[in-house]
Amino acid sequence: MNLSKKLLATATTSALLTLSAGLAFGQEQDTEVLENDKSNGLRLEEVVVSATYRDTSLMDTAGAISALTEDFMRNQGAEDMADLFQLVPGLNMATEAGGNNRFVVRGISSQTGESQLSITASAIGVYLDNVPVSSAVGPAVQMSSTIFDVQRVEVLKGPQGTLFGEGSQGGTIRYLFNKADPTAFDASLTVGGQMIDESDDYGHRIDGMVNFPITENFAIRAMGFDTSRPGWIDNVSPEEEDFNDSESRGGRLSFNWQASDRFALEGSYYDTKQTVNGASRSDFGTPYVQTSGRTPGRPPKSTDDFELYNLVANVDLGFATLTASTAYSEREMLFFHEYNGFLTTLIDFVWFLNEQDAGWPGNNPFIDPNLNSITNRNRLISEQQVHELRLVSNDEGSLRWTAGVFYKDSDDLYDFDLEVSGLPGKEFVEPIAVDILTPEDPDALNGLDNMKQWAVYGEVSYDFNPQWTLTVGGRYADLQQELGNQPELGAEDNPFTPKVELSWRPNDDLLLYATYAEGFRQGNTNRLFGATAEQDLINDIANKQAQEGISEEERAADLADLNGRLDVTRSERAFDGDTLKNYELGLKTTLFDGRAELRTAAYYIEWTDLIQSFRIPA
Repeated sequence: MNLSKKLLATATTSALLTLSAGLAFGQEQDTEVLENDKSNGLRLEEVVVSATYRDTSLMDTAGAISALTEDFMRNQGAEDMADLFQLVPGLNMATEAGGNNRFVVRGISSQTGESQLSITASAIGVYLDNVPVSSAVGPAVQMSSTIFDVQRVEVLKGPQGTLFGEGSQGGTIRYLFNKADPTAFDASLTVGGQMIDESDDYGHRIDGMVNFPITENFAIRAMGFDTSRPGWIDNVSPEEEDFNDSESRGGRLSFNWQASDRFALEGSYYDTKQTVNGASRSDFGTPYVQTSGRTPGRPPKSTDDFELYNLVANVDLGFATLTASTAYSEREMLFFHEYNGFLTTLIDFVWFLNEQDAGWPGNNPFIDPNLNSITNRNRLISEQQVHELRLVSNDEGSLRWTAGVFYKDSDDLYDFDLEVSGLPGKEFVEPIAVDILTPEDPDALNGLDNMKQWAVYGEVSYDFNPQWTLTVGGRYADLQQELGNQPELGAEDNPFTPKVELSWRPNDDLLLYATYAEGFRQGNTNRLFGATAEQDLINDIANKQAQEGISEEERAADLADLNGRLDVTRSERAFDGDTLKNYELGLKTTLFDGRAELRTAAYYIEWTDLIQSFRIPA
């Protein structure tokens, strides 16, 4: 029994000290657009953000925030975040296929966890409006919404553990859609095409929106989009030109009912479907070319279908605004990953060299190849319910506060299948190859996770005088995980994440702040340390105790080794989450009579109990 693979939280501390700065001058690429002010000439337009759950000016809000406005994104001709992340200081993004997105903020990300064997949560939170849609089944499958009819994208840098909680360890990305407007009819249509070097095909983009006022206080807004991108990689075997094309389509339907001065109700339905064909990578040393065999009936492709229902009620209580939000989402991802020809031949050769250990009956693949193709099929299905009650004080005096209760129930189904095809006459290697590549424990690759989370949070800001403001906040969460096929297993955690921030505004053009904040990421379960692995070791111990023909010294040594493995299996079923602490000094200032803005921050990050993947000796 091989117990060499595991994933757990280690007592490791990582630290990062860095300095970041952004200068807005003229048409600053980070956030701003210019407006023509006849009295003062060209000035930067004020950008309003809601990162604190109240509308504030970007330059008046302590904290490192980048806000991409609708006009800015339209002028860039951007379709999604992949077209924009390079314009946001401190943000990086790796994208491989539809739905395969990994966000990095200030160097913080999860570099492991996309395999069913070692699932870890994301370190970056993703929100559609105020609904978290961060992936619970791996950091590399984050949502990347269309940005058409999006009023603003906010990138909050540093831990957001107080107001946004789980998954916002390194930062949070928020897509804020335009609301239905009862005051006026509106409509827009965008039609475009695209060409890509090394491609013989053409892509298109069609976006449409219409806003219908039904009454003076009720409106409906509908948005739809259809996008295709041509492929630019040619497959050699079988021969396929530009076979990595993709398409994305979907829409959003919303309503806004301003029932009275004190009550408003908003609802929305969002749906998107993405399909990416072919491979996303070229062969080694050969750009724009992929060589691979093909498992019959398993062409490489990925699909990502996502639906979100959200209902939000806002009630003005006088002293505060109560927001009640309930959301339900479904997401189904299906990936067929085809190994390229070089990797398939390399695996064939390694097994040939290790014939005794691997049980590989094939010949030397450089003389007589055995394998035609290897294809992984991964399926991930997530259903989430998210409910939140939030109170935000209405008094704009010296004391302001926010308090909330959060609940999330997530069911995540994952399963894995591997198919191998041998070359003609070598079909006998197929079941052997599948057996070698597949772990012994079936529960490691197929199962159902249930994660429940309760959280309470609060934040208070107090102005000592017009220049000095102190903000103190915290969030306490209770996270419980159960595995549907192994209910006795599962991770649990009770993190508390505080925040303290002191800001100083000596004049209208200068803001300085100092922040200490923490963020957390939930733990998970080591899939290879399941019930099957434990039972196999128990059986091995019983067999060793009954074995005849060996000395007692040898029996004792073998039993000590097996019992040691059993102890590890039982103790490392689950691993804890990790914590990130951020110490930050920031400055925001307006220069040249409002014609330029400077935002800069120096921060020191301490990442403790960092989740890492490593091997325990077999």
